[in-house]
Amino acid sequence: MAKKFSIVVFTIFLSLFVNTCPILAVGVSPSPIPSQLVTDSYTLFWPITPGVTIEDKTFFIKEFKEKIIGIFISGEDKKAEYQITLGTKRLVESEKLLKEKKADVAARSLEKARTNIASAKDHLIKSKDKSSPDVRSNIQKQLENLIVFLPILKSNSEGEVSVKIEEIQKDINALSSL
Repeated sequence: MAKKFSIVVFTIFLSLFVNTCPILAVGVSPSPIPSQLVTDSYTLFWPITPGVTIEDKTFFIKEFKEKIIGIFISGEDKKAEYQITLGTKRLVESEKLLKEKKADVAARSLEKARTNIASAKDHLIKSKDKSSPDVRSNIQKQLENLIVFLPILKSNSEGEVSVKIEEIQKDINALSSL
């Protein structure tokens, strides 16, 4: 009996020290995601997911909520950042619609994305000298991810949708140069 008890105690003792010993390893700093590894919007834009799309009957509620939030944002640079986020949402929604083979609905979503990006450009122009470096950095990161994502989205499209994606690519390149 004492032998079994000592084996149990030894096993518990060993498992505690084996599992709690610190591991000394050199940390690796995160590096930008190579475009070859990116396959969809989830990788680039998480936590943004498509959710309700433009074809859903409740989409107007989503847009209404986004407009109300936009009213309470102060500062032109923050408004620009919010508009880029909304444009990104529309692009992610269009990706979902393209996967569902709904190109005509995806084209409408892409048009809304283009409107958001144009609005972001207007806000950035207004905030040129007064913008926060942190907000500018966030905007630049969002634009870099969009520059990586749009060719992927374009490769899954054709016709009118492909043309709209090219237009958005030009708009985002112009926006990133501001």
